[in-house]
Amino acid sequence: MAHKPTNELRAQVFALSSFGVNQDEISAFLSVSDDTLRKYYADELTKAKTERNAEVASFLYRSASGASIAEGASYSDCLKAAMFWMKTRAQWRETNNLEHTGGIALTVTQDDAEL
Repeated sequence: MAHKPTNELRAQVFALSSFGVNQDEISAFLSVSDDTLRKYYADELTKAKTERNAEVASFLYRSASGASIAEGASYSDCLKAAMFWMKTRAQWRETNNLEHTGGIALTVTQDDAEL
């Protein structure tokens, strides 16, 4: 029996793909072969991840820029979003490590090793 995609099935494939469910699992969920999934749902599989990531990125940007305060977000929430943005997009990092670029000689004596 030939597979007939419906709007409901397209929406399910889009949602599952956007949530990170792999194609093998989506095929099993729909009870179709991998080839059938790719044949009838190529657009949903291709666009889902990008569209969802764009939605989340838009939300994060509004929060990080403080624009979400007008929508009811707290200053604290916006600050957290801004910190996350800077860590992931601007390579900021938190560290307790002291970086030293010069040479240091360290000598361990027998007395020190017994401590």
